[in-house]
Amino acid sequence: AVALALWIEPIITVATLARLHFDYGWPRHLIGMQSSDYAFDVVTHRSSQSASEAIACEVKKTTGEIVRLTELMQAYGREPGTLQPERTGTARSGFKKCAALSRRRPPVFWAVGPGGFEQVFRVAYADDGSVAFQAADDDVLRFAGEAG
Repeated sequence: AVALALWIEPIITVATLARLHFDYGWPRHLIGMQSSDYAFDVVTHRSSQSASEAIACEVKKTTGEIVRLTELMQAYGREPGTLQPERTGTARSGFKKCAALSRRRPPVFWAVGPGGFEQVFRVAYADDGSVAFQAADDDVLRFAGEAG
């Protein structure tokens, strides 16, 4: 018998791209897979000429992974510079994603998982490097028009 394995993250990623276009009105040319530094799985851009993201989105295969990642990101956001070199795995990933947000400053972070589980945050940035996450509803994901 042949075993068939299906990796769920790409399926969720494709569904997320479709939702951005069909449910939230984003034009296809402003939606992308993988940020330029590979920190995020899905991004939207404010305009064709803009390198900065309007939405940074991370896809995970379980709800537990999303909850753990967003908890870590919020903790790192409150205390920038708390990464220890020995950190690995989810802890390091959470820090790297928070640092990528801090560098590029998208106003929205969206974490998407299986079965419709998701977390949406408005993100605010302070001069001291801290990143604040405020839970938001999915209205912040709607396309508001291309920036000029």
